[in-house]
Amino acid sequence: ISEGEWGKGKGVELKEYRDMLNSLSVAEKDVAKVVPNRIFSIAVHPSESHLLVAAGDKWGNVGFFEPDHAQDDTCVTVMDVHTRPVSSLIFDKMSPHRLFSGAYDSFVRMLDVQQRKAVAVWDCDEDEYGMLCSTGYDHFRHQVMCGHADGSISLIDARSHPARGRPKHLHLHGGKVRSIQVSPVDPNLIATASHDCTVRVWDARKLTATNYLNEWRHGK
Repeated sequence: ISEGEWGKGKGVELKEYRDMLNSLSVAEKDVAKVVPNRIFSIAVHPSESHLLVAAGDKWGNVGFFEPDHAQDDTCVTVMDVHTRPVSSLIFDKMSPHRLFSGAYDSFVRMLDVQQRKAVAVWDCDEDEYGMLCSTGYDHFRHQVMCGHADGSISLIDARSHPARGRPKHLHLHGGKVRSIQVSPVDPNLIATASHDCTVRVWDARKLTATNYLNEWRHGK
């Protein structure tokens, strides 16, 4: 992509964006060992007045880092939440004390950030649904969306713990679903990215296997 194409219609040139990134710096207080093992996922709390970062590691730990408390021993808190890599972390923007986590141990859990407690939302049966690879959260519908290794997703009602009944299950891709995101502007728009080399946008109100609104293909 050329510098001119980057900024077309957006008011931001590629050079300007590079200069902005190059001007950033990291203070010593903003660096910390948050979890014991390699980080697999990160989420930033939606608060504009208080910085809180959550990180999930290879062996199921979820750590919380508060840089503003860097002089305090409590700037990092670690919870033992899962038993395998934490693939996804999502804060609930409507109830920001809640953090949803999804992991390769097939569990989706809801963490209460204030009380530092976790409850199971869904135990995914890998034999029936396939391995849990990604997790998204629809704040508008209070719905956890889980992506699986076979290209399918499951929709779970997050208002009960654990979720009741069978989740809605749809095959949306021909490969592993690696990411699920809900638009911050229009909650009816959902984007999924897959190992079948496609990114697709869907209307959450008309979610069916072939009814995507747009598709982009990429090389890898």
